[in-house]
Parts: sequence; C-alpha cells; structure tokens
Amino acid sequence: MDEPKDLVPTGEETEKLNLVNGHQVAGPLTEHNGTASADVAHAPEAPGKKKGLATSAGDGSSPLARPLPRSRQPVKKRTRPWGWVFVVLLAIAAGVGTFYYVRSTQTSTVFQGQTVQASTRLPVSVSISTNGQVQANADLGVTFGSSGTLTKLNKKQGDTVKAGDSLAEIDPSNLQFDLQSAQAALDQQQASYNKAIAGATQKDLEVAQAQVDAAKANLDKTINGTATAQDIASANASINSAAAKLAQDRQGGSPQDIAAAQSGISSAEASLASAQAALAKTLAGSDSTAITQAQATYDQAVANYNKTISQLKLSITNAQVNRDQMLNALKTAQDKYNSIYQNNHNADGSLKQNLKQSDIDSETAALRAMQDAQGNYNKADMALNDANTQLSAQTQSLQSSIDSAKAALDKAKQGPTQADIAAAQAQVASAQAGLDKAKQSQAALTPTQAQIAADEASLAAAQASLAKLRGGTPDDIASSNASLRQAQATLDDLKRGPNPNDIAIAKAQLDVAKIKVDTAKAALDNAVLKSPINGTIVSAPLTLGQQVTASTVVYQVVDLSSLHVDVNVGETDISKIKENMPVAVNLDAIPNRSFTGKVTFISSKSTVTNNVVNYLATVTLDQNGTNSLLDAYQGEFDKLQQALRAGNTNNATGQTQGGGQFARGGGAGAQFAAASGICGYNIGNLFRNNANAAAQSSQNDPKVGMTANVTFCESLKAGVLSVPNRAIKTKFENGQRVTYVTVLLDRETGKTEDRPITTGLQGDTYTEVTGGNLKDGDQIVVSTTPTNSTTGGNNRGGGGFNIPGGGGGGGFGGPRGG
Repeated sequence: MDEPKDLVPTGEETEKLNLVNGHQVAGPLTEHNGTASADVAHAPEAPGKKKGLATSAGDGSSPLARPLPRSRQPVKKRTRPWGWVFVVLLAIAAGVGTFYYVRSTQTSTVFQGQTVQASTRLPVSVSISTNGQVQANADLGVTFGSSGTLTKLNKKQGDTVKAGDSLAEIDPSNLQFDLQSAQAALDQQQASYNKAIAGATQKDLEVAQAQVDAAKANLDKTINGTATAQDIASANASINSAAAKLAQDRQGGSPQDIAAAQSGISSAEASLASAQAALAKTLAGSDSTAITQAQATYDQAVANYNKTISQLKLSITNAQVNRDQMLNALKTAQDKYNSIYQNNHNADGSLKQNLKQSDIDSETAALRAMQDAQGNYNKADMALNDANTQLSAQTQSLQSSIDSAKAALDKAKQGPTQADIAAAQAQVASAQAGLDKAKQSQAALTPTQAQIAADEASLAAAQASLAKLRGGTPDDIASSNASLRQAQATLDDLKRGPNPNDIAIAKAQLDVAKIKVDTAKAALDNAVLKSPINGTIVSAPLTLGQQVTASTVVYQVVDLSSLHVDVNVGETDISKIKENMPVAVNLDAIPNRSFTGKVTFISSKSTVTNNVVNYLATVTLDQNGTNSLLDAYQGEFDKLQQALRAGNTNNATGQTQGGGQFARGGGAGAQFAAASGICGYNIGNLFRNNANAAAQSSQNDPKVGMTANVTFCESLKAGVLSVPNRAIKTKFENGQRVTYVTVLLDRETGKTEDRPITTGLQGDTYTEVTGGNLKDGDQIVVSTTPTNSTTGGNNRGGGGFNIPGGGGGGGFGGPRGG
C-alpha cells in the first residue's frame, strides 16, 4: 500500500474555497439575477470568535460542513485508503447541502416599494379648510316691548308667517290711558309754547296801554287838582270809614281776636320780608354765585349724560360678550351631543345594538347640557335687548335734563326783565298792604291811646284828602309818576316781543311731552305683536292669560329662505379669502354628499381667543340648483369629467390593473365616488343622474345647527400632468437646487432613474409638472422597502382614485392596493 499523502488541499479542493462579497465560503459560485453568490452561509465576522465557523484566514468551513484540517508538514505515518474516501464523500455532501440552502434563501431583486403614476387625470387644487355650524338667514325671539296680559295667541308652533302678520295681543286698556294722559300733557305744553313764541296779543297791548293812560290821567289829576263829584263822594266815603274805624278802636276786641290779629301780623311781616328779598334779588340780577350754580347744574346734567350713557354702552358690550360666550358654549354642547348621538345611533336614528347604559346616560346628559346651554344663550340675548332698550330711554330723558339746565343757565346770564322787576315790586306792595291791614286789625282790637291817635290821624288824613282834591302835594305827584313809569315799562316789554329764554324753556318742555306721546303710542302699537320677518315659528312657549314683560319671548321665528355658515379663518389665511370665492360644504350628518356656496362676508376686524387671531367669514349655501364651485371652475371640471369618463370607457371590464392610475369597478362613471374630493367637493356628485340628485336633495337637506366642514377653493387645475407632493424631491448639483422625481424603469430588476422636472401649481396633495422628461403613466417611486426580503409573490398594486367595486385603489395619491 502506498504511503498516504499529506492532508494539504489540492488545486481542485482550493477552488471550493472562494471569497464572495468579502466572505469566505465553500462550494462553487452561482449567478442569481446577475449577482454572485455562494452555496454556503456567510463566514463569521472575525476569526476565532465562534468555534466550528470559518475564519477570514480560511481555517474553517461552513456551519453545515465538516471543519477543514489545518495545513501541516507531511508526516511519514501511513493511513488506510478508506479514510480518504470518507473525507471526500463528506465534503461532497456538505457542498450539495450548502448549495440548496443558499438557493432557498436567495435575495430577490424585484422592486418591493410603493409607486404612483404621473397622470393628467389627477387635478391640482389649493384650498383652505375650517368648520362651523349651519345657520338660518334670521333667527329672532319676538317680544312685545311692553308689559301686559296675553289675550290672543294667533299662531302655533310650525306655522309659516310673513312679515307684518299678527302673532299675538295683550290687554291694551292701561296703554290707552297712558297715551291719553301723554296727549293731554302735550296739548297743554303746545299751548304754552305757542303763547311764548307768539308774544303779546293785541288785547294784551290794549290793556297795557289803558293802564298807561290811566296812570297819566291820575298824574294829571294829582298835579292839577281837578276833582269830580265822584272824587268828592269817594273822599267823603274815606272820611266816614276812618270815623267808623276810630269808633271801633275805641271799643276794643276779645283776647282771642287779639291773638289772631297778632298771628296775622307775623305772617304778613314774613311775606313782606320775602317779597322785599325777592325784589332785591330781581333788581340785582343773577350774581356770580347764581350763574355758577346754574353752570354747575348744566355741567352736572352733561356729566350725568356722559356717565350714564357710557355705563349703558358698557353694559351692552358686556351683554354682547356674554351672549357670544353663551353661543360658543351652546355650539360646544351641540357638538358634544351630536358626537355622542352619532356614536349611539344608526343612520336611520335607531339605537345601535349592545349599547351600554353608560352610553345612553352620556347621551341624555349631553342633551340636557345642550338644552341648558340653549337656555343660557336665550337669557343672554334677552339681556342684550334690555340693555339696548334702556340706552334708548335714558338717552332721551338725560338730553331733556341737559336742555332744561341750558335754558336756566342762559336766563341767569341774561338778567331780569322789566316785567320781572314790576312783578317783584307788585309782590312787595301787596305784602306791605297785607301787613298794614293786619296791623290795623290788631290796632282795632287793642284800643290804645296811640291807636286812637292813629285813627284820629287817619280821619284827619281823609279829611285832608278831600281838601287835596283841588291840588296834590309833591309826594303825591312823585307816587303818581312812579305808577306811570311802571305801566309804561310793562307796555314796552309787551311791544318788544317774545323772550328767547321763555321760548327755549317752553320748547324743551314741549319736546319732552312729544317723546312721552311717541313712547305711549309705540307701547300701544306693541300691544299687537307682529312678525318682523318671513319665516316659520319654531317655538311658542306661552299660554293665554300669562303675564309678559317687555323682554319676554313670545315666539321664536326662523327664516329658512337661505342658509349660511359663519367660520373663523386664521390671520395667515384671511388674505387668501375673497368675497364670492367658491366653497365646498360637507356636513357630518349627510356623508358622501357635498354642497356648495360662496363667501358673502369677510369681517375687517379680528377676534382674539387664547392668543389666536381669527377673522369671521360668512359662507352662504347655494340654492335652486346653483353650484358656485362648478361655475367658478367649469372648464376644469369639464376636463376632469372627460378624463374620468374616457378612463372608464377604456377600462370597462371591471379588472384591476396593477400600476395603473384608476382601480376600476364596473367601469360606470355613475359609480364614481372619490373619498377625498376636489377642494373638499365630493366629485361623485358630478356623476349622479338628475333623478338621484333630486331624491337625495329632498331627503338630505341641510338643517340649522348641523356641523359643517367648509373648504375654500383658492385654485384648481385639471387636465395637467401632476404627481403627488410626497413624490417630489430636491438635491443640489453643481451648487444649484434641482427638483426631481424617481421613476421606476423595471419592476423586475428594481431599476430606477432620477428625472429633473419643472413644477407649476403646488396643490394640497398634487403638484403640476410643467417641464422635464416625464409623461403620463410613468411610475413614480414614493417609498422603498429593504431589498433583502425573501422572494415571495409580486406585490403589485394600483393607485389613485378609490371607486366602489374596484380592487385595490387608494384614494387621491394613496397607497396602491394589491
């Protein structure tokens, strides 16, 4: 037997040890999809870390193969021939096992990522979304504006009314009496005002002239002493009276008569002092103190006006803020109730099965909270109406006080007239005469020597007067002259015409009387409650005989002729919103159907809540079959419909095409219902026939209070080449930014290519491609998966619009189905 050879790998055996991708493996190399691989597992990362695994130096074998012996010097020891056979067979078995193991775990090169198509059927839209609640054109709580007892209720809940229709009545008897009293007061003030502006009448002038003439005649008689038989008879009567008085005084009176006479004297003296003080004040005119006091009264009236009006306006502002807060609370409660209601009920309004009692209790609690919030809002609204009414009433009353104070101030500054002086002098003379008479009465009751002497003097004076009838003394002449001057002053005042101060005072009093009449008339008119608008009665809470106040809501009338949604728009977006801009409106309560409208109001004043600045915008819903969105973008929607219908015609077999733009189901355009919509508009509406649209309109009309999702359509392009925003990438080449997309060239090999593009309109989901080597139908890579996945089925998919009945669509730009 030959000597055994050393256990050193021969050239043939060495070929079984190859390096593949940096790892030492045993067995021949194979080619898989163009990539070199071996039939054994990878060698360990570092030599000698795990026992039995091959090292980078080649001193081991695959985990499935027998470890190769170390290289050593030949030895002279003889071995048996069957040992070589055993080694060779073992190596062959290990190589075959490794080959099939590697084949079973071979890495696939098929593209496993996610793609979309560049397409001319994907519209590019730019929109702004917000939400609000559907509101009626008008929603008014109708009140009488006066207090009273309900005697008639002409309407009931659910009735349709027109503006001016009689709704209810209260007992008008008290209001009629108030109007009569106010009218009588007005007539009296009108007469006073007419007299003030007319001045003296011809009769008044004639009487004053007669008094002047009489004074002149008396002066002439005093100077000339001419006496008539009547004068002498009068003088004799005076003598007889004085003689009778002397006789009475000599007789005297009782203690009671004396006490009464003393009281009369005291009263007459007080009247005389008061009249003299009044005369002195009249002659002196209004001093600085009086003017200052009148000015202070006027200033105080103005200050009271400003203060009260300011407070009332503040009350109105607070009431407005409170009402707005209550409205927000009501909206929050409504939203919460609607959410719980939808969770607990099916689409037909029935309760869902297997509901917990806690779910039903939550709905009941939410309903009560919403009703409480409605009540709080109604109270806040009534408080605001009361504040406005009080402001109107207080303004009129305070202005009247200012006018009266101004007239008094003007009169104080002007000073006394001749008529004022003459009247004051007459009061002094009358008071003096009363005192003289009182003293005479006392003197007559107390017959003193002095009184008797006075009576004797009076008798002598009467006798002297008879003697003077033939000529007056200087004092008599001066007295007659004074009487003449007083009569002449009175006549001159009458000739000068009306006094401006008297006219101003009379005018102010007349205006106040007119206001009271107008207020009484308004209150009487309000005894018949009339509808201020066309609408429907949605609430009638009162009964006959019930007492109402000016702010009691008798009926709630809602005008449903048009509906609108008030929404808040942030300060960064408000400049993009324009009047008449088209909008899409989607209602939570009416899914799978969109409504349209346009912007009819944009507030120029912001509101700040929690440091967030918003502006109010009003969107009015379209009526009578109009569609503002289609009207604004008719050409774009026509392009979209043509593209979609052309696509349906080309794919009418109902088969799903992986990698295609649309996952078709049934091929009928009428079945089209995109989940995302265009600018929030469910374009499935474009494919419904008129009969279906009419049926849906009658069954699913928007209702007041529904939650509305409003989408403002800023821009829209259709029929242009577009790709999803998420597929667009940027990089820098030669110092310049390059916009590009990755195009899948071969799905089987995973080969891709980056293609630069030029973009146009960038929308919410898609971007317009205006230039570059890109065409309709190109597969755009949007995401990738690791390439070392084990080979399985080809997960190909479609993308784009999701149409019921199709297989694997994913909505606008969504993941493609399998």
